[in-house]
Amino acid sequence: MLNRFDEVFHFNGDKLTSMPFRSMRAGLLGKTLEDALQTFFEKYPQIIPGKQIDPVSEDPPHFVLLRREMPVGGWSLDHLFVDQKGSGGNVKWTIDKLRETYGKDKLGRRLQEILNWAVDKKCFRVAIAIKPTFGLQGKSKSRIVSFMSNGVIYSVINERHYPRGVAERDELVSELKKLQVLDQELDPQEVVSGRNLTKKLSELSDEELVKLLDIFSKYCI
Repeated sequence: MLNRFDEVFHFNGDKLTSMPFRSMRAGLLGKTLEDALQTFFEKYPQIIPGKQIDPVSEDPPHFVLLRREMPVGGWSLDHLFVDQKGSGGNVKWTIDKLRETYGKDKLGRRLQEILNWAVDKKCFRVAIAIKPTFGLQGKSKSRIVSFMSNGVIYSVINERHYPRGVAERDELVSELKKLQVLDQELDPQEVVSGRNLTKKLSELSDEELVKLLDIFSKYCI
């Protein structure tokens, strides 16, 4: 539920303007939020935060768009960008490439463990991203979870990715909240796509990780 006190502020010169909170489901520019964001990326690729992608570089990447809806196998990339060095930025993270990339520290070992689990359960989903990433494929054949190399876990919450729709999505949200890895105040109806879990891989206990994979397995296999 929206709170009337939820708002952001736009500061321009010496003028501060209050902008009321807007539900993501309300969309933007007469489009769905997703369509509006796609348009912004197409017209203003400079909004991609190159300094956050490579914070130590003296020449962080900045991108130009080559094309929309780039065919890749049986699906497509929303956008194909190239940076000033001629790199497309996005990499297809195959199983072998991921195994070569992950380190020997706790986070690297956990990513390897989950990767092996996903391959064994036949729910591994290849990702095309700048940083090492892979997903779990749900029963609807779409990605419902992503694991990033920095330990962030992204869970897809939109009901269209689950065969039983809202009921199945709500069951997942309830289980994640019970495990205390999802914001307890989260209203799934207000989520357009998904959310990062409140704990990274390195912050989960061994017991929590086992329980988390057990939860995800119900929606993947």
